Amino acid sequence: MANELNLGSIEVKGDSRLVTKKLNDDFHVKEPHLFPYRAEAQRMMSQTGSTLDHTGRGGNKHADSLATLESKVQLNEEEEGTVMIRRKELHITCKEDLSFEEADDWRQVYIEDLTRMDEERVIPTQALKQFVMIQGGLCYRAPVGSLARCVNKRKA
Repeated sequence: MANELNLGSIEVKGDSRLVTKKLNDDFHVKEPHLFPYRAEAQRMMSQTGSTLDHTGRGGNKHADSLATLESKVQLNEEEEGTVMIRRKELHITCKEDLSFEEADDWRQVYIEDLTRMDEERVIPTQALKQFVMIQGGLCYRAPVGSLARCVNKRKA
């Protein structure tokens, strides 16, 4: 596509470390049926002076979103389409609801009880033993010993 548009040298970003390493000859290609594809990609890259680098999924969210959108929009071969993307603001009532949920956080009682003396606690000690504070966050200790981070309603 870059050739058809006469773009010359381009910088390609891929989110598959394995693919980028194999194309850049950092990893060996073991599957014989992939040799021709790698050779053609390398030929095209060297012909145009293009590069291929790895980028993690976190640094690729816009491209990921566009790929998802492209898979959902169905256009005929003759059709062309323009997509407008606009930032949507929350209505004021939604913002108020979010702040109410934060104020009514169920975890707060447990956090306070974990720091209180026995006689001042609201939650029974037996139930409170299942919870622990780790780096300022409330965690639930399952019977098998694993820990689960407790979240508020909005995050859940």
